Amino acid sequence: MSRRSIQEAHDGQDAMLTKLRLLTSRAMVDAAFEVHAAGHVFVDAATETPRRTLDDVRRAGDELWRARHRFVSLGKRTVGLPGRQSRVTEARGRTVPRSQTPSLR
Repeated sequence: MSRRSIQEAHDGQDAMLTKLRLLTSRAMVDAAFEVHAAGHVFVDAATETPRRTLDDVRRAGDELWRARHRFVSLGKRTVGLPGRQSRVTEARGRTVPRSQTPSLR
């Protein structure tokens, strides 16, 4: 992925965060921002020169997946969908403990 396409994706994410602020709860916006920030950390770890260690990249990737899971779980609860395992979790082959997901309360 080129730096230009990364920047375009970033700009799209910024625009979506602005829309979310108008449409949903503070908790959803915070969860979306966590995904956005974790994405930055992952891209930096994967593209930095000199190269980061594979463990650094894996840790950043794992945190990105956890942030995505929290966002999807919170979104499901916000709209009243069942809290069963999400496709994001299934894709990673693991579950995230409920204690690590944000609460609506």
